[in-house]
Amino acid sequence: MNWKIPDTEYHLPIFQSGFGDGSYPVYWGYDETGEICQMVIQFIDIQLAYGEEEEEEMED
Repeated sequence: MNWKIPDTEYHLPIFQSGFGDGSYPVYWGYDETGEICQMVIQFIDIQLAYGEEEEEEMED
């Protein structure tokens, strides 16, 4: 959903992630003029999710 913030020209994406507790870290990317140009939402920590499994497989 592309939600417009009332009384502004700003829009925010709103969507359901489907998993987890609904709290995810959000990072902003800036261009060379200091303007926000990117938003990154980390839905899964790959190292945390798969790191232990890989380490266990290597030990066997």
